[in-house]
Amino acid sequence: MIIKPRTLHYKLEFLLMLSRRLKPSHPSYSLLQEALTIELAGWKGEKELDYPLSHLPNDHLILHNVRLHDGTHYFQNDCIILTRKWILLIEAKNIAGHLFYDQTKDQLIRTTETGMKEGFNNPVTQVLRHKRQLQKWLSNNQLPDTLPIHCLVSNSHPRCVSSFDDPTLNIVTRTYSLPEKIKTLPHNPNSMSSKDLKKLSSSLVKLDTPLKPDFFEQYNIRESDILPGAYCDHCHSLSIHKKYNRWECATCKKVDKEAHVQALKDYVLIHGSLISNAKLRRFLRMSCPKAAHRLMVSLQLKTSGETKGRVYHLPFHQKF
Repeated sequence: MIIKPRTLHYKLEFLLMLSRRLKPSHPSYSLLQEALTIELAGWKGEKELDYPLSHLPNDHLILHNVRLHDGTHYFQNDCIILTRKWILLIEAKNIAGHLFYDQTKDQLIRTTETGMKEGFNNPVTQVLRHKRQLQKWLSNNQLPDTLPIHCLVSNSHPRCVSSFDDPTLNIVTRTYSLPEKIKTLPHNPNSMSSKDLKKLSSSLVKLDTPLKPDFFEQYNIRESDILPGAYCDHCHSLSIHKKYNRWECATCKKVDKEAHVQALKDYVLIHGSLISNAKLRRFLRMSCPKAAHRLMVSLQLKTSGETKGRVYHLPFHQKF
């Protein structure tokens, strides 16, 4: 049973927005594209968990993308699975090539098809560190800490071959093998009560603290560098304009009745959740105040203020 669904990471959402709205001539554009490629690969690895985990019994509680604070540091968990007999942390990867887990030197070495070698931080070390941090988090929050905590590193890429210098290392697996691997996990003979399990899952959801860094400062981007307009998924331009009760792309002529939805989600990332009629018209390049008002009313948004001082409250993750 999924207790906390997976949502796009804030960083990935922001980078996708910038890929749509930042001019390629911007000094940070190539750096942002590299970061986006890495984030998309990680997201794909996490998404690949969905099918194998759907084979688990319904009493396995699944939480995606949980970021917690252990009292000293934050730690991000790709997936946490709770049962009455154990807790499981899964670190999801999507890396191709020959992967050598060098436990002696504590690194992951990838050899590509062309023979090039690359070094990565060891995901085994990472997930074991998260285990220690989760144990500390449980203690800090007066939550039951009697269940064993298991760790797995799963790789979803079909062209991945893994080898190890430690023959006892048994926490690395292929993503499609997760259900079978999970069945073999040792468990505590004294299981947690259903009441305590519910309390634990609720606390994980409540104390989740998603990371929202200032990417404008990090990549030296000004709000004025961001291009306005509604985005066309077909020709990848910002050329969609309002035409009667629909949106039409001036470049490819594609019609999209909901082009404003993604545009307004982008607006939230750039400017925040409050928007006025005038700001809406500037961002969506609309000329008619009445048409902008009708659009806002159709979205059934919460409002503050009156007449010219009225602002609308845009949600972030919902489809408004």
